[in-house]
Amino acid sequence: MSSLLDEYVKYHTERTDASVDFGKIMFLHFMGGLMGPHIHNNLTPRIVHHNSYVALIGASSRSRKSTAQDLCRWFAPEEMDLPDNMSPERFLEDLEDHPHSFWWYGEWSKMLKRMDSRHYLSDIIEYLNEIYDCPANYKRNIKEKEVHIKYPHLSFSTTCTEEVLIKYTNDEMVDGGFFARFILVKGDSQGAKRKILTKEARGHGGKIKSVINAFIKSNHWTNEIGFVLTEKALDIHHEIEEEMYAMEHVGSFAGRYSNHIIKFADVLLLCDVLGKYFDNPKEITNVKHIKELFSLDSNGNIIVQPTYIRQAWDILRPCINYTSDLVVMVKSDKVVRRLKHVLNRKGTIYYSDAMNLSNLNKIQMKLAVDTMEQNGDINLDEEITRSTRNREYRKVRIVPLWSRD
Repeated sequence: MSSLLDEYVKYHTERTDASVDFGKIMFLHFMGGLMGPHIHNNLTPRIVHHNSYVALIGASSRSRKSTAQDLCRWFAPEEMDLPDNMSPERFLEDLEDHPHSFWWYGEWSKMLKRMDSRHYLSDIIEYLNEIYDCPANYKRNIKEKEVHIKYPHLSFSTTCTEEVLIKYTNDEMVDGGFFARFILVKGDSQGAKRKILTKEARGHGGKIKSVINAFIKSNHWTNEIGFVLTEKALDIHHEIEEEMYAMEHVGSFAGRYSNHIIKFADVLLLCDVLGKYFDNPKEITNVKHIKELFSLDSNGNIIVQPTYIRQAWDILRPCINYTSDLVVMVKSDKVVRRLKHVLNRKGTIYYSDAMNLSNLNKIQMKLAVDTMEQNGDINLDEEITRSTRNREYRKVRIVPLWSRD
């Protein structure tokens, strides 16, 4: 029996040449969002809900980011969709009426460029941060009216090019936790020739939708359902967690990514179970409670085996690796621009003077110089000189290899 995720990946590849990673993670994101606020993993220090924030990163048009997002959106119940564009007031009011929702946001650049401004979108970014962990009660005063949202369970997805992402990302977003809430998925298309959409491919999507609809009908949305990891699964998860904390540049992301792994492990188990009913989805609705489809412990919790933790890590490892690369690119882009500004004004200059004028510390200066040297933008010339006490020491000059503005 194949997993429902496997069936979706087949559907994704039948419909587009967008990265399989886009399709795989979008579907896990979607199924986790469907699970709702009362299905969670019973893990300390705080239970883990299955909603997620996902950003698909790739070249404009060619990477098919929006196509991958739209293909998955087709399976979502219309009543769970939030409007594409909203004011902060409308966002909270809609979420108050529909706390269990999906927001299929378009280009992320519209939101990112407003992070440091007083634009209305900066308020929405703050709300996204605050409701991410699905608080039992979320209250906000807007225009002399209190909005009270019980168990907000929002699943947010968006798209962006890498160039725009680097341009509008600042240190606060990287270090302050905003980025850590997002699963950043880098992908590209295969550049394949477009093909005829067959009746079989359309039917495949219809069968997946039938299974999803059966799951929705059989799920008692107000009943608590808990997932629990086996001891072995907990051990493996801890090992992965320690590995992430030791990673350069993204140690601060480890806590959030630790939860992303838990979420995806639970969803992978759900997809495996639902895959058994791919040819007979009506059988799902015959059970009295959705928990009857799973193996349960003595407390009625759904048991998650180690294999699902490993699978989730295999899926998410490229994302945290890309995040690590992105952090380096973001930080190097900022310091390179500062150093380049000095070189544009001064031309060839001693290393120490350039560091002082660009107001960079030793670590930032090394990052900027290494990056520019690797890119072929500068040469480093060394000269040996002597002090007044006839001590020999080395001085380094930075020589720009472009015509100054």
